[in-house]
Amino acid sequence: NVLEDIIGKEVKLYRAPSWSISRNTLWALQVLEEEGFICDSSIHPYKTPLYGINGAPIVPYHPVIEGNRLNLVEFPPTMVTFGRFRLPFAGGFYLRTFPKWLLARLMVRVNKRRQGMVYIHPWELDAEQPRLKVPMTLRLVHYFNIGTTKGKLEELFRNFCFIPLGEVIKNEYYPSLPVFNN
Repeated sequence: NVLEDIIGKEVKLYRAPSWSISRNTLWALQVLEEEGFICDSSIHPYKTPLYGINGAPIVPYHPVIEGNRLNLVEFPPTMVTFGRFRLPFAGGFYLRTFPKWLLARLMVRVNKRRQGMVYIHPWELDAEQPRLKVPMTLRLVHYFNIGTTKGKLEELFRNFCFIPLGEVIKNEYYPSLPVFNN
């Protein structure tokens, strides 16, 4: 409600914190649809110790949960593929890890087949944020290369056209997408 009051529009797209929708929590997609959401981006198709579902599609799709096809669109984070190998690169830690020139090349490669999506967290633009005392793994994921986010985004904005995800869904994907039975 706070976001809707600020922007003057209904919030219809969702991403769970830390890509927390997994095989065990797919029921949440049904709840999102029941609550009026039209798009989710919470299933990371790259398995890590923290999140992800191996084998999930890398293109937008309609999930099938307990035999029911949802109208909700699942729009996964952008992956580049090299044969069967998948590599996330277009947001968060991944965006901060790769150099600008490589991000641009990978996005060109993705855009030859489909639209890519870039995402960041607002805190990734604040290189001066207080450093929390957290375990080394979390410290690395949260703070690594944080001072490079703004410049990388500016470079991507100079070289690619961007539109809000809601416009992509409305114009190109909803409702005729493939289905995927998680």
